[in-house]
Amino acid sequence: MSAHPSPSDTPKSLWPIFLIGLVMLSLFFFASQWFIHSNPKPDEEAERATLRAKNLEDLNKDNAQKLNNYSWADKSKGIVRVPIARAIELTIPVLSQSKPHAAYPISTPAPVAAPAAAAPAASPAPATPAHPAASPAAAQPSPKHS
Repeated sequence: MSAHPSPSDTPKSLWPIFLIGLVMLSLFFFASQWFIHSNPKPDEEAERATLRAKNLEDLNKDNAQKLNNYSWADKSKGIVRVPIARAIELTIPVLSQSKPHAAYPISTPAPVAAPAAAAPAASPAPATPAHPAASPAAAQPSPKHS
């Protein structure tokens, strides 16, 4: 007999291990839920949404002011901003007098010459022999009619 008992000699039930694991898992779940809900966080998303809405409103006001009023874009260079409606009024007559044209010269590529020494394509029909006597049909005598 061997000194160590074989696994088949001592049958063990897995139910106690399964139940202990299930109890530990449920305790972990309930403890984590209690921890999450016991410390409520301030509603940061609502604060961020209000800040985003305020930033968007400020941006829209700034853009409307730039689009609808005269102002200096660069005073040292003498560049001014013109209201968009006035800019359209000034630009339409200039654009309506000019014809559309390409922004750069358009050149067509030079035609490519066909190669001079191109090999003729192989034809699918059989080639005829140069000498009629060499062909099998020419070697046979023609039938005589009486």
